[in-house]
Amino acid sequence: ADYYPRLTAISRDHNAMRLLVNEQAEVGLLLAVPGLLATLSLSPWIILVFFSSEFLPAAALLQWFVLGCLGRVISWPLAMVMLALAKSRSFFLTETSASLLHLGIIWIGLEFYGLEGVAIAFFSLYLFYFALVYGLARYFIAFRWEAATARLFCIFLPIVAGAFIAARLLPLPLATGVGLFMTTITTIYCCRALLQRLGDNNKLVQIAFQIPGLRWLSRL
Repeated sequence: ADYYPRLTAISRDHNAMRLLVNEQAEVGLLLAVPGLLATLSLSPWIILVFFSSEFLPAAALLQWFVLGCLGRVISWPLAMVMLALAKSRSFFLTETSASLLHLGIIWIGLEFYGLEGVAIAFFSLYLFYFALVYGLARYFIAFRWEAATARLFCIFLPIVAGAFIAARLLPLPLATGVGLFMTTITTIYCCRALLQRLGDNNKLVQIAFQIPGLRWLSRL
């Protein structure tokens, strides 16, 4: 509701578009990563709470879907560049190609990995999709990642990968503990970064500062 109209309004200024895409990617990561980490770390417990122990194997699928959602968070701001520039044909071809590839990977995944292959296909799709929309954004507006955005990638991608590996390889209690520790540290970092980006005069920040400790956190 907010990002696409703003991007369209500055479609003739490619430098402004590049800055806005970076800004959107940063905010998207800061908002999404704590929730994705929590889901990744607690996936077996989520299955147990909402279903039963018979559905525990589905936790592995949920973990792959979380990785795919991270790819979606990064890719989506880039994909909107084509729509903002009225490149409808490029957008249509991109989405169609991605959908056809997704179907193909699902077929291969089912063949070799069963139902888990469907979740792996979702993650694999966004590896391809990110590379595709990044290449197109670079072609249309000479897009590049700003240093601050690249720094977030360097921070968050290893953390999410580490939580994923821990969830897959460690015993459940230890994996949960490691995952929750990563989630807590990352949530503090993300809250601090969001508060600093919004500024003290933002109404949401002023409301948030009423929570004990948040003002101190933003000054760290």
